[in-house]
Parts: sequence; C-alpha cells; structure tokens
Amino acid sequence: MLVFTNPGKLFGKLRVEDLERDDYVSSLRNRLLAEAFYLTGDIERYGTGFVRIREFLSDYPEISLHFEEMGDFFKVELRHVAQVTPPITDLERRILMLLRNEPTSSSSDLAGVLSMRRDTVKEYLGRLKKRGLLVREGSPRMGRWLLTDAGRTALADAGNSSS
Repeated sequence: MLVFTNPGKLFGKLRVEDLERDDYVSSLRNRLLAEAFYLTGDIERYGTGFVRIREFLSDYPEISLHFEEMGDFFKVELRHVAQVTPPITDLERRILMLLRNEPTSSSSDLAGVLSMRRDTVKEYLGRLKKRGLLVREGSPRMGRWLLTDAGRTALADAGNSSS
C-alpha cells in the first residue's frame, strides 16, 4: 500500500464522491502557485489529475485507488488487491497435466488424447495462456509448453479439491 496525505480538506465545493467521476469541477486554492507549476511543465491541465490517475490505473486492475478526508487531512491510498484466480475446469486440469508430463505436445497431439477437435484444444490453450497458467517457449513447431507458477498452483489446488 502507498499512502499520500495532505494537510487540509478538499478546496471549494469539491467532495470526495466528486473525485470518483470524470466531470468534477476543481477549484484552485492558489492560482499563482498553480500557474507556476503549469509554466514549468509540472502539470498539464488544472483539475484533471484524478481523472488521469484513474485512466492510468485502468491498465492495472490489481491496484485500487481510495481517497478520503480524515479530520483536517486528505488521504489517497493505492492498494495492491489480491487477484482471485477462478478454479480451473476439469478439461483445463487435464490439459495442464498432459503438458506438464509431455511439454512438447502439439495441439494435434492433445486433441487425439482428449478426443477433441484441434480448434477446441487451441481455444483452451489460448485461455490458459491468457490466464497466465501456461506459456509457450520456442517456435510453434519445435517449442514446448511450460506451466507457470500460477499454473502449477492451480493444478495442485485442483488435485486437492478433487481428492
């Protein structure tokens, strides 16, 4: 967690709830200071900071932004939020187990073992990669599959829940 505090409350009619919207109207406490920061390039525009911070953080869902007034202080917190990984399905578990044992297996190999269409296997491989459970090392033809730490954990968790 990273915490910023500032003595003093929000200025003017600005409320904490307003900062959660993109259309809030800020007020300048000290126009000369704000203009000095603008002229030195330390700020780009007045009153857009929280909008730009939220836009930036949208690429990082594991970080939450929280602000509040506490007495005569304004506080902003950036928190790391634990990501809950949904459990893997039985088919995903089977694919991960096959690839753990035979990392050079192709999607065609997996399709044969699983009695499925190759396109379906490729779709599941893509899902597992997107979830960060599986990575491909090397070329599509001569490479191999590697379970990530998250993939090994998910496989272990699936093994524990099925026993």
